[in-house]
Amino acid sequence: MDYEQCANSVTTIIKSHWNATAPDPKQMTVPVTFTHDRKIAAGCVVFVVEADGSYEAKAFDSRYPLIDQTIRDVYHAAYFECDDDLDKVQPLIDAVAAKLK
Repeated sequence: MDYEQCANSVTTIIKSHWNATAPDPKQMTVPVTFTHDRKIAAGCVVFVVEADGSYEAKAFDSRYPLIDQTIRDVYHAAYFECDDDLDKVQPLIDAVAAKLK
């Protein structure tokens, strides 16, 4: 998935969590991995969405399976693979923030 598709998809999931009608919304995550030379890059970003709809983007310098277990244990609504290199981590975070304003 390209960078723009990832930004749109992450934004859609966060917005849908805001509009959820579940009686007891839970925390969820939306992990995004990146590629480097057509292989999984040594880094990822995880959007942690709280039950109240607020979110935080956490960038890691390691692959998703190697990040903090407590974050991986949170239900993830989707898992995206971005076909761009790690230099798109911060632009992705910024694009999601802009789309959610």
